[in-house]
Amino acid sequence: MRQRGYSLMLSLIVLLGVGSVWLAGIAVSTTSRSANQTLALSQARNALISYAVNYIDHYGAQGAGIGHLPCPDTDKPDNTVSDTWHRDGPNPPCAKQAVEHGWLPRHVNVRDGRYHFHARAQQRLLYAVSGKFVNNPLGRVVNPSTEGGITVGQYTDVIAVLATPPLDANPAEGGFWLNPQSMASQGGAYSLIRVVDLRKPTMQRVGGWLVGQLNNAMQHRCASADDVSKCSAAEHSLSDCDVSKKTNVLHWLAVDVAPIRCEDHEQHVLSTFTLLEEVLIQRHWFIRNEWFEFVELLFEQNCLTIADSVCRFVLLPVADDATVFKIQLQSLAEPVQP
Repeated sequence: MRQRGYSLMLSLIVLLGVGSVWLAGIAVSTTSRSANQTLALSQARNALISYAVNYIDHYGAQGAGIGHLPCPDTDKPDNTVSDTWHRDGPNPPCAKQAVEHGWLPRHVNVRDGRYHFHARAQQRLLYAVSGKFVNNPLGRVVNPSTEGGITVGQYTDVIAVLATPPLDANPAEGGFWLNPQSMASQGGAYSLIRVVDLRKPTMQRVGGWLVGQLNNAMQHRCASADDVSKCSAAEHSLSDCDVSKKTNVLHWLAVDVAPIRCEDHEQHVLSTFTLLEEVLIQRHWFIRNEWFEFVELLFEQNCLTIADSVCRFVLLPVADDATVFKIQLQSLAEPVQP
């Protein structure tokens, strides 16, 4: 059984700048079990966020897409075998309810093996997740505009709740997220994943992916051009056309699509640019989740006027409260002097 590096996964979260969010006034038992509770919740929370941010690494271009979370594990212990918790994966499809609850899966199967959320011998972490963010069934659109769907205390933007309940808790009873402070007073503990915890790192991840795709497309256009001036941004610009955000992004992602009459260009792009990462455009996670609506493309003037400038797309810093991310075509070298 292959396992992904747990320490590497946690270090990635640190690099992304994702911090834990704990509710004020939480009551945690003072017994030795308290430290274990806190560590288990922190590790599981980080693992879930990392999984959502790097979703395309796990399932590829046709997967649900960046920002999605797994369904809960709803299996009961199997007392007929020695390992009563051997059915420890998620139980899709879910999202029949606005909030789905059960145990946090021990792992999920990904294309590289298994991705682990915790290493506990038993399913002792309760997990509630908003149906808006689950990865199965397909069709759940997740992007910066997706709302949390769960209210816990003063927070109305909660995506998921993790809890270490009293030992006699039963996830089938549901509703533990409604009054987690009461649950904590009985010996449990809990932590939240909110929209604010996912929005910035997912935009950074999508932005980084898009920059790579845009630069690859530009490189291929230049390599195949019979005249070097034809690969310049000025030649490829749509500055005079009033097109949708989707068409604008797809235009720059395409290798061979050149501008034609503005009024015809929308249909031209959609009909001639059909594959992205060897996947049909309409099936690609970036298009299905409408991420193109949250991209702003900017162009440095040199890249639009000087054909022999060396230009590359660059992701600009994403602010903490941003709802869009900006990608700029920048000149990375001085133009060649005649």
